[in-house]
Amino acid sequence: MMWRMLSICIGALSVFFTACAGGGATSQLQPTICPQIIILKTLVYPAPGSTNIPDAIGSVVISGAGTQITLQPTGSGQSPIVVATTSPVPSPLPTPNAPPKGPLVAFPVGMLAPASTYSAVQDGTGPCPEAAPAIVGSFTTQ
Repeated sequence: MMWRMLSICIGALSVFFTACAGGGATSQLQPTICPQIIILKTLVYPAPGSTNIPDAIGSVVISGAGTQITLQPTGSGQSPIVVATTSPVPSPLPTPNAPPKGPLVAFPVGMLAPASTYSAVQDGTGPCPEAAPAIVGSFTTQ
């Protein structure tokens, strides 16, 4: 009788392990694991918090990765400027600039409104669709 109980337990464990290994008819939901790769994105040019930046800035440079940047003016009646193309990073970097903390990406920018503060908002691109856009810095034009 004891051997029979042991045989039943071994058989049950065998079915359990087969099902867990994917060999049985039982389907299991696999959670989607999104790798979180954190790249510190910061505004490099103009340096965050800088003032008296020329209206004809030429480009905005960030460190980190991305394919789009939005310059969000704080003044009323001004539309955000969305730049979805990159350009070569100026060399040397114009001043004032912040120390880079990773690879640099430049976005070409035309004329900006005078005496306006812009927040640079980096897109949420990355390995996970839930990555949210982030403000990487702000600056004020002349």
